[in-house]
Amino acid sequence: MKPYQYHFALAIALGLVAPGVVGGCVSKECSESDPMCNQMVWLLRRVLTHTEPIALYSADEDHLKALQIDPGTGALTNTIPNAPFGAGNSPRFIAIDPSKRFLFVTSTLNIAGDIGPYGFRIQDRGAVTSLSGSPFAVNQNTSAMEFSKEGNLYVQGGTDGTFLMRMNQETGSLTLHSSTPFGMVCSPRNMAFHPSGDYLYSSTNGVGMNQHRVDRSTGVLTSIGAIVASGGNLNDTVVSPRADFLYALSETNQIPNVFRYPINSADGTITTPTSYSITGAAITPNGMAVTPSGNFMYVSLPAASNNLYAMSIDQATGTLNNLSGFPMTVATTAVDAMAIDPTGTYLFLAAWDGTNSFIRTYRIQSNGALVEIAGSPLTVGTLNARSRKLRVLGVSVPD
Repeated sequence: MKPYQYHFALAIALGLVAPGVVGGCVSKECSESDPMCNQMVWLLRRVLTHTEPIALYSADEDHLKALQIDPGTGALTNTIPNAPFGAGNSPRFIAIDPSKRFLFVTSTLNIAGDIGPYGFRIQDRGAVTSLSGSPFAVNQNTSAMEFSKEGNLYVQGGTDGTFLMRMNQETGSLTLHSSTPFGMVCSPRNMAFHPSGDYLYSSTNGVGMNQHRVDRSTGVLTSIGAIVASGGNLNDTVVSPRADFLYALSETNQIPNVFRYPINSADGTITTPTSYSITGAAITPNGMAVTPSGNFMYVSLPAASNNLYAMSIDQATGTLNNLSGFPMTVATTAVDAMAIDPTGTYLFLAAWDGTNSFIRTYRIQSNGALVEIAGSPLTVGTLNARSRKLRVLGVSVPD
């Protein structure tokens, strides 16, 4: 049987088992309490689009690192030409545009007056080359950023709010929109788009969550409600694939929390969250990652004997429950950034042991358990080159 015949047959079989999900999106037609349905949806999506993870990018203390991913095994190799790449001083965040042709990096401590995202064109197998005009100034120290579905880049800068940068689809160059910045309450730290692309949520330092509507034609943001207070310093922010809930990682008095905000399906507004305290942890968390199916969440911690926590996510209520086998220790000192590839197959963890920084690769099991692959971890630098953000490049390939 030829590859395309196999994929077609498997797609039909999955469609018979999980009707209503052949469109390739997590569907409300899945049983509200059946995580297996969502797993089948994501397997079906992988079959139909044939997405493969090919590169892992790491923003460390002084470079943009690029590593090739073997899509069959998840193994990482230092085989991308000319890596690492210069991206200012202390890169902090990575964004890849929807077309998968351009990559941008923000730096919190810019050098020689270079203030704004550094831009790169993505070449074959994940190599990058610097864009003309990079870095693209916003006259602020910048932190988190995300692309909209339309290819507009939203960048958080200093205490002023969120900047809109329009990207030239041919050259990748960025132009600051005249209406920016859009005012946000109290130093925005992270952001997440609603799956529809119509709403943007921005977490803050010590206050709560901003909520805005996105004008899909102009990119302009308009507030859809007051900031929703939560307490603690909010960090990583994720919207569930079903668009039912917004999750934000936080800490209060060194107790890690995950806040769960219900999302109104009619207008995108969020309401007062409920808090889930991570049992047994007593330190500020570093990062959060949710599988594409929306079934599992992983939280990393610094300087703790148990560095990695994992929870299942109830698809009906959004509540979190500790997974058996966790917490687990994946580094002798700390785990920093995390990333899950678009197919939901691999979890990449940037960690350090007090001397070196390295990346561990795990295969995610159907029950959320992690199995470390052969050859992991890969040492990627010294302690002074700890990763602050990981981002996976996944591309569609022909059958």
